Amino acid sequence: DLSRVIVVLPTYRARLFLMRYLHTLKGGAFWAPRCMILPDWVRSVLPGRIGGELELIMAMFEQYRTVVEGTDSFETFLGWYATALRDFNDVDAALAPGKMVFSDLRNIREIENWDPEAWSYNRNPLSETQEDFLRFWKQLGALYHAFAAWQDEQACWTYARAARFLSENPSVIQKEDGVDCIYFAGIAGYSAAERKLIRTASELWKVEFVWDID
Repeated sequence: DLSRVIVVLPTYRARLFLMRYLHTLKGGAFWAPRCMILPDWVRSVLPGRIGGELELIMAMFEQYRTVVEGTDSFETFLGWYATALRDFNDVDAALAPGKMVFSDLRNIREIENWDPEAWSYNRNPLSETQEDFLRFWKQLGALYHAFAAWQDEQACWTYARAARFLSENPSVIQKEDGVDCIYFAGIAGYSAAERKLIRTASELWKVEFVWDID
């Protein structure tokens, strides 16, 4: 019964092709499955919402100024906001522990080996540039935790944080009645958070994968 099926596709354009082929197979009118892309499916089971860009910018700046006690102006903040948000999203998508990611740079061997003359954090005293970067890196870690806490409290998330929140709190997933099976079709790759979330979903619904073998 296709009316009780959800198909999660990589793009909206893929839906046009799927509907065309299903119509050919059915030979006439039929109840179509619900088709959506992965972020839309995550929204459908989320007990909250994905925040808008402006809302998330203002929320992160508020946490930066009040919780982290950062001193950058809003204009300066906007200069590094997008990069910080990408880093935060990468941490959440990978289900990485923030405390380890934003740990003391003296313990990160990749940076030690990158340019030991310029960036060795085992040398004392550190240069002014190194001291400034260390302070910023520590602030970034504090901001990640403050911003994540705000998202969870307000039930307003970035997509990556939403997928992580659902994967780590399966009891809050909103189970929709009238759905017998969910197909995840043609999606090339999944983040760690998405994989964990889909494994959890397989305990609530029948889940099938259709891989794009091309």
